Amino acid sequence: MNTISAISLNELPVPDGPLFRAILRHLRQEEVPFMLIGALAAIIQVSILNKKKNLRGTRDIDLAICLDSWEGYEHTRQSLVKRLNFIRTRISHRLVRGHTYLDLIPFGGLERPGNYI
Repeated sequence: MNTISAISLNELPVPDGPLFRAILRHLRQEEVPFMLIGALAAIIQVSILNKKKNLRGTRDIDLAICLDSWEGYEHTRQSLVKRLNFIRTRISHRLVRGHTYLDLIPFGGLERPGNYI
């Protein structure tokens, strides 16, 4: 699906649209359930509700990814580095490519008792 409401995925105010679409495709291919969160999710929601295409953007993409283990999390991070040329940063959950930051926030079976990560 490439259309959300009446606005095409290509028209959404996302940082580096082709890279954004490549990330989503990659996670689907890897069968990693994900959810867009953070400022970009809010910007997209406002774009859809107001049918506006040129809202202020953000340089980061925040994705919550559902995984059963820390090994699965590391595999997902490494596959993004290898296949989409992201670079690891000092922040454990952040990858960067050019001017685009990708924050991967894990949740799911890798949580410790009490819902701690």
